[in-house]
Amino acid sequence: QGISLLFYSYLNFLQHYHNLPTSTMRLLITLPSVTRGGVEEYALTIALAGVREGWEVHGTFPQTNETVSLMEDFAKNGVYYHPLQLHLANGGILDRSSKAVLRLTQAISLLGRIKPDVVMINLASPVQCLDIIVACGLFKIPTIVVFHSIAFPFSFNSHKLRLYNWVRGRNQQWIAVSENNRRLVCESFQISREQMLCIYNGVKLPSTSVNWSDADITQLRQEVRQELGLPANSRLVLTVGRLDLEKGYGDLVPIIPQIIQEFPEVRFIWVGDGEARKYLINQVSEYGVQDKVLLLGYRRDVPRLLKSADLFVFPTHYEGLPFALLEAMAYNLPVVASDADAIVELVEHRLHCLIFRRSDRHDLLENLSWALNHPSQMQRLAENAQLRVQDFSEAKMIEETLEVLQR
Repeated sequence: QGISLLFYSYLNFLQHYHNLPTSTMRLLITLPSVTRGGVEEYALTIALAGVREGWEVHGTFPQTNETVSLMEDFAKNGVYYHPLQLHLANGGILDRSSKAVLRLTQAISLLGRIKPDVVMINLASPVQCLDIIVACGLFKIPTIVVFHSIAFPFSFNSHKLRLYNWVRGRNQQWIAVSENNRRLVCESFQISREQMLCIYNGVKLPSTSVNWSDADITQLRQEVRQELGLPANSRLVLTVGRLDLEKGYGDLVPIIPQIIQEFPEVRFIWVGDGEARKYLINQVSEYGVQDKVLLLGYRRDVPRLLKSADLFVFPTHYEGLPFALLEAMAYNLPVVASDADAIVELVEHRLHCLIFRRSDRHDLLENLSWALNHPSQMQRLAENAQLRVQDFSEAKMIEETLEVLQR
């Protein structure tokens, strides 16, 4: 029955795909997201850029409590949203199961309904979304596949390697968001560096027409602390990212008691949500620092928090090229970050920020303590970082990405 359904979908696609020609560029953006983080902000940014170009833009990702805000942002900006659960699957058509056939059928059906001129597939992991990658390859729909994050080289069997190589040759362009990502993807899929593009992530730079005076920043700092119910003299150490253990929160919590002992005025502010929220709340309670850590969930006013914080800490274990770090740099906030992957492509230790060895709690503690003890030196590093981030602008990322989509 599954094979019959797949064959019927294939015939139906061929019959109807080109029946409604349009002069408007039609873009489909797909992502496997069940939470909202950097990959999702990237997808939204490209979607809105397409809308500004006059394109008809569609988006598809799973509908969960954590993606409701993303659905709302898509809708209010003129992007058509299509709920679809197939992106939760790792593996896809070669799973040899009826569910795999159903997922591929769903992908073909979606493509037949939307009739995109071009598809952008965003992957948080290289093993995701094989279903829709294959569906696009079957019909040679122009497709770009963006690899946002890869922690290590993956090992694929010969059958999957041949399948990936086949679809990649059918109007597909693969893109990495950093050179480290490109190296790992090429190694995983056994392709040459020249067969992939690298388009660095970029962040919206603060407007130069807005000049923040010392009085403005002082007032903002007071307002934020009052809103959060914190003492006026609190020093805020901000972290932005999904609540996921790969982000290194589990390394941060155990050193918080030592930081608080030395700097009792410090409060840790976490922005973001995710599957590890309950675990991290329990860990914070276990270490007795629940009154020192505030979990704010998803926020729409991150720039405001960046301007009112004293330090940005980023203990992540691996990254593509983190938007959260780029944004902290753009807003002139001193940074303490791990040496994970592409971060060292972006910044240098003691030139732009302090860098510690990932997963090394002792090194994290030492660097965080030094940063809190030397605010003026950290501010000088932040000024260097703000200059450095000019090379990683959102405008540049959008321009290069839309050029590939149009081509």
